[in-house]
Amino acid sequence: MEAQDPENVKPNHKSWENPEVKATLGEKYCTWFYQGALEFVHPSLPMPTITEPQGSVPKKGPDKFRAIVDTREGNKSLDDWGVRYFTWQDLADALTPCAIVWGHDMKDGYHISVLGGCTGQLVWGWGVVGLKWVYPSQTEYIDSD
Repeated sequence: MEAQDPENVKPNHKSWENPEVKATLGEKYCTWFYQGALEFVHPSLPMPTITEPQGSVPKKGPDKFRAIVDTREGNKSLDDWGVRYFTWQDLADALTPCAIVWGHDMKDGYHISVLGGCTGQLVWGWGVVGLKWVYPSQTEYIDSD
C-alpha cells in the first residue's frame, strides 16, 4: 500500500469535532455515500493524492450546520484561467436551425457525481430548438457583406 504524502493530508477543521455537527452531518454524509456522491476508498487501494479536510458552518433551518470542504491544497495545482458564464439567451443566440442541445439537471450542485448524481440518477434532456423555415424570397435573411 502506498503511503500518502503527509504534506497533502490535512486534519479536519475544528468545527467538525463538535459532537452535534457529527450527529447532524454524519447522516447527510451517509446519504451522499449511498447515493454515489461520495466514494469509499478501500485501504488496500492506492490512497488519493490529496485528502481534503472537512468542516462545518452554521446554517439557518432545521439542519443547523452545512458541510464544507477545504479545497485549497487541491487547488494549488490548478492554473489560473478565466471563466465566462453564459446565459440562456447567449445559448439561444448561438444556435442554428436544427441545433441539438443537451444538458442535465443539477438540483444539488454541491454533490454532483459522475456515477449517479445527487438523487441517484441523472436527468438528461434533448430537443430541437428554434426551428424555422427560411425561403430565398425572404430578404430579411439574406446575408449582406
